[in-house]
Amino acid sequence: MNDALLIFAAFLAGSVLQRVSGMGLGLVAGPVMSLVLGPVEGILFLNVLATVNALLGTWTVRRSVPWRTVALLGSVMILGAAPAAWVILNISTAVLNIVVGILLLIALFIVTAGRTWIPPFQGRIPAITAGILAGFMNTVAGVAGPALTIYALGSRWKHAEYVAALQPLFAISGALAVIVKTVGSHVTLEGTPPGDWAAGFGAVALGVFLGIKLARMVDRAIARRIAIAVALAGASSVMFRGVLAVIG
Repeated sequence: MNDALLIFAAFLAGSVLQRVSGMGLGLVAGPVMSLVLGPVEGILFLNVLATVNALLGTWTVRRSVPWRTVALLGSVMILGAAPAAWVILNISTAVLNIVVGILLLIALFIVTAGRTWIPPFQGRIPAITAGILAGFMNTVAGVAGPALTIYALGSRWKHAEYVAALQPLFAISGALAVIVKTVGSHVTLEGTPPGDWAAGFGAVALGVFLGIKLARMVDRAIARRIAIAVALAGASSVMFRGVLAVIG
């Protein structure tokens, strides 16, 4: 399949699922972008599009966002994003594929099994920890949601508040990832074909529109399971690709 079509399909599905269930763009598009453009440029491409998607999503839920909590979590994300840029700069593409795959699989485990073992907690330390982890994971693998999900589960957030808070937090973590990669790691997307950009932006715009419509009709649990199934297959592919490159 043409790269632009793969990009369009991945970002359309991820954007719709994120609007319906609160998260999904990074989990679905991350593995695809790692395979299509590589684990460095591909995740940077995802970071750019995910930031745009999250800004659009923030506008649609702006009245429900707990802005004080968002400010606390977002303010420390740079503490995770900065060391992640060093990691990207200092390990090989094959090893980075393995790292991205493992992080995605851990993320999937957290968002599926986390509800059963995360105890309640409160205070600033859990929030700061979650913000740092989200900044690191989003910069390396394009997934900030799982770390934020742990905090939301432990803090016993209401679902509507959790979904609303994720959107500006994804925007912050995405913007930070783009900045630290382009400035700190000197990663660029200059060689990315214009068709890939058109496919990505078009898919995000259409995904937000369709997601708003489908959010009223599609069960969140079903959308969540679909996103996880797609992400599991993609994350496994990325990791095994890295393993084969290391041992090959």
